[in-house]
Amino acid sequence: LKCAMHLGSTSEMENDDRGESGDCGHASIALVPIAGAGLVVLAVLTYALYSIRVRAKYSHIPSPPMTSFFLGHLPAVIPVIMSDGLLNDLILKWSKDCGLVFVWFALHWPTVVILDSESVKVITKIRYEILYLPIIWFFYEMSHIRA
Repeated sequence: LKCAMHLGSTSEMENDDRGESGDCGHASIALVPIAGAGLVVLAVLTYALYSIRVRAKYSHIPSPPMTSFFLGHLPAVIPVIMSDGLLNDLILKWSKDCGLVFVWFALHWPTVVILDSESVKVITKIRYEILYLPIIWFFYEMSHIRA
């Protein structure tokens, strides 16, 4: 097959400097699907490594068994939602299996479920001490400096 540029006169074909093969550079077009497939593989590997990294952060918290590596617990959640069921029923079932504090994943996003009131008090107190006390202390000190 000749390129569209080679459809001219015979004298143009004789003076062509591409050689006898008549190569028009279509080999680079054949690399496009390979490069596209390579990008897809790279994206999947990147997502997989990111998911592993995120899940490693929460590995110390109990979790129901994952139904899918890439989707997390969504294959268990979606049928409950589609059948007009309550997600609370599924969470109650998971709490019987995993305890009062557990984590479940929608894709790579974690959701930590805390059903124990004492744990909520401890977490709230720690958050208050870490976030708000330094701010209160700062403004308290600033008010005494100006006086």
